[in-house]
Amino acid sequence: MKKLAIVQIILGALVVGSLIYWIGWISSGYHTREGIIPDGYIVRELPLLAPNPALDVWSILYPALGLAVLGCGIAQYFGTGGKRLAVAQIVLGVLVISSLVWFIGWVEWDYGPCIRVMEPWGEIEMKHLPGWEMRLIIWKIACFILGLSVVGTGIVQKVKVGRHEAGN
Repeated sequence: MKKLAIVQIILGALVVGSLIYWIGWISSGYHTREGIIPDGYIVRELPLLAPNPALDVWSILYPALGLAVLGCGIAQYFGTGGKRLAVAQIVLGVLVISSLVWFIGWVEWDYGPCIRVMEPWGEIEMKHLPGWEMRLIIWKIACFILGLSVVGTGIVQKVKVGRHEAGN
C-alpha cells in the first residue's frame, strides 16, 4: 500500500501544481488579444476584465483539494489509512472533477474572438495569442484526468483495504 500512497501524494502535488501552471501560463491569456491591421502590423490589446469573485473562490478551493489529496496520501503512507480514508480519497477526486466542471461552466471568462473597431482601419478581429487556446484545452484535459486518477486510486485503496480486512 506504500506504492499507492506515493501515487496519491504525487497526484495531490500535481493538482496543486496544475493551479500554479494555470496562474503562470494560462490565466494571463484571457487578458491578451491580438489582431492584424490592413497594413500588416500586429496590434495587441489587454482588455480590462471585470472582477470575478467566483474565480477567487475557485483559486482557493482547487489547491485546498490538492492539499487534501496530498494529506490523504501522507496519512496512508504512515499507515493511518482505512476504508474512511479511501472513501475520502474518492470524494476528493469527485470534488476535483466537480471544481473543474464549475470552473469551465461558470467561473472562467469568455475567451472567444471579438471584433474591435479601430480607426481608421475599421473592424479588426482580435484573437488570443497563438497556442494559448491549445494550452488551455490541454490543461483542462490534464486536470480532468488528474481528478479521475484520484478517484481511481481511492477505489483501488478501498478494494485493497477491504481485502486486507477480510484476510484478518
